[in-house]
Amino acid sequence: MGKVIYHYCSMNCFLKIIKSKSLWLTDASSMNDTMECQWHLRHVDKYLGEYMQQGGDEKIGDSLRDIIRQNTTSRFLACFSENGDLLSQWRGYADDGRGIAIGFDIDKIDITNEFPTMSVVAAHQLGLCQIEYDESIQYVLIEHLLDDFLKDDKKNYYNLIRCSILSSMFKNSAFKEEQEWRIVYVPIITTNEDFTSAKIMGDGLPHDFRDTKYGISPYFIWYFSKCKENPIVDIVIGPQNRTKHEDICLLLTDNKYDNFKMRYSTASYRN
Repeated sequence: MGKVIYHYCSMNCFLKIIKSKSLWLTDASSMNDTMECQWHLRHVDKYLGEYMQQGGDEKIGDSLRDIIRQNTTSRFLACFSENGDLLSQWRGYADDGRGIAIGFDIDKIDITNEFPTMSVVAAHQLGLCQIEYDESIQYVLIEHLLDDFLKDDKKNYYNLIRCSILSSMFKNSAFKEEQEWRIVYVPIITTNEDFTSAKIMGDGLPHDFRDTKYGISPYFIWYFSKCKENPIVDIVIGPQNRTKHEDICLLLTDNKYDNFKMRYSTASYRN
């Protein structure tokens, strides 16, 4: 077994995941972090501020900021934690401990692209990324891309797109406890000027819509059934989940899962 990362969910979601052999990739704007996919902009602003203080062209600086901000859109995520029995995760993402943490073996996920790109090819749009919480490292990554762009006579705009895509991999260090990994999907969604028509470019993942507390939100569906091997290797039953061990085992067996472990949370939590 390779590194295992855990997706926390309610029992209702667990049933849907097991039966459909898929995960929903959710719009980043509906996440609980109000700076989700925006955190990198603080580093962009810092870099461009220093660039202009050192005599850089103000129009170029403003243009770069606008391009990066405009491309910080259309991010769809499935989130995981390295810790399969973390109380804050149980309380926040698994129905206050009544849910499940599903352990996925990274080596069996079959997403090879570590850095997703804006492309019409679905395989290029998907990435499996570990979240970076260290602000000094975050800044260095942004600095490197913007330095390369400004020093390149041909002005490779892909470096600016990469700055935008890094937004999916940076988070406030206050979330460090989560030890997060995520599947990131970057589809190209276009609309006309008056928002009377929209389309998704290329042959990407299937999508649908759901009602959330923030309004109607699209989601994309990643079928792990297409992986060469079953990636689910560990099941952790939440501290307030009273489902019998044998019932979960029967559910998984009926749906053709094998070679998995199962355990109960050790968190002594009751609400």
